[in-house]
Amino acid sequence: MRSLSAALLIARNDFRRRLRDRSAILMGLVTPLVMAALIGSAFGGGIRFSATVLLVDLDGSDISRGVLDGIAAGTPDTAPLHYRRGTDLVAARGDLEAGRVDSVLVVPAGFGASVPGLAAGTPLVPLHVVVDADKRLAGDVTRAIAEGIGSRITTSVLAVSTALAVSASPPDAAAVQAMVSEAQKVTVPIAMQQVDVQGRYSPVAYFGASMGILFLFFTVGAGARSLITERKEGTLDRVRAAPVTDTAVMLGKTIGVLALGLASLVTIWLATSLAFGARWGSPAAVLAVIVAVVLAVAGISTMVTGLARTDAQVDGYSSIVAFVLALLGGSFMQPGSLPGVLQTMALLTPNGWALRALTRVGAAEGTLVDVLPAVGVLLLMAVVTTAAGIGGLRAKVAR
Repeated sequence: MRSLSAALLIARNDFRRRLRDRSAILMGLVTPLVMAALIGSAFGGGIRFSATVLLVDLDGSDISRGVLDGIAAGTPDTAPLHYRRGTDLVAARGDLEAGRVDSVLVVPAGFGASVPGLAAGTPLVPLHVVVDADKRLAGDVTRAIAEGIGSRITTSVLAVSTALAVSASPPDAAAVQAMVSEAQKVTVPIAMQQVDVQGRYSPVAYFGASMGILFLFFTVGAGARSLITERKEGTLDRVRAAPVTDTAVMLGKTIGVLALGLASLVTIWLATSLAFGARWGSPAAVLAVIVAVVLAVAGISTMVTGLARTDAQVDGYSSIVAFVLALLGGSFMQPGSLPGVLQTMALLTPNGWALRALTRVGAAEGTLVDVLPAVGVLLLMAVVTTAAGIGGLRAKVAR
């Protein structure tokens, strides 16, 4: 009981001392909020997609005109894709470079002539897509449309050929023409609709959480690093003048660090909700994720501090770990925009698990039950990393 009282006293003093430290407030609260507001405002208060696709017909056949007419006619005016028509590829590239269009779908010469040959096994001349490297999503959508059109035409031709081959009696010319006309009706092979999830999910909520977790490595790490500093400056020796065990010192420091981390993320949560109207979702689910990610980050900071030998090494290692995990975990990217490989690697980071859970809560009305798997993974990370670093950290506190 005496050790617990000493630990709580150390935690209270450490927490109060850090609150008086302006750098802790700057790193744990002000900077994350400013960065969240700036990044969130870059998305105009919402994460939305809209693109203009230029349809260029270099073939000039009835089939190519039918394909492009079907694309334009099959897309409602409310869809996020808008189409323009063109016949000059050089001019189309100029429009793309100037930003007047977001991608170009090209029907190459020979496309129409290659369609009849599909029945004999001759491949279809593929549609071409010209994209802007800075507009990857528009390019991916246009490629999907091109691939879908090719599949639709191939399937239609093979269906007509099969129907003619298995017909008990040769169909008359009118029936053949009807089948061919029906097969040539190509519409957009994918349906696109812009959905505002629940109408309330704000990028500021996502980036407030992501920036808060990023700078949590610095605020929590500072508490862990203080053990090295205080030992070097002799503060620990003065604490030990009282009947305080090393376990009480470590426990008190740990409680103080966790309280600081929780205060930082909870304040960001409240500030973004009140100042920006950002809705994070179920309070119970959000609080569970916040507690779990604070524990996970504290565990990683403990491991880094335990492995480092000097203050400089701790600072360097902490910065590297913080930004690598932030990049892999999606702290700087909008939800769902990471490449496939990075989306998988994000599951190796506390940032990735926490942000996925918070996005599920805020955007999809997730509950506490929905985030329990992510909370469990974060707690497992906390246990493993703390166990890995506790030995080195204990050595730094030992008499």
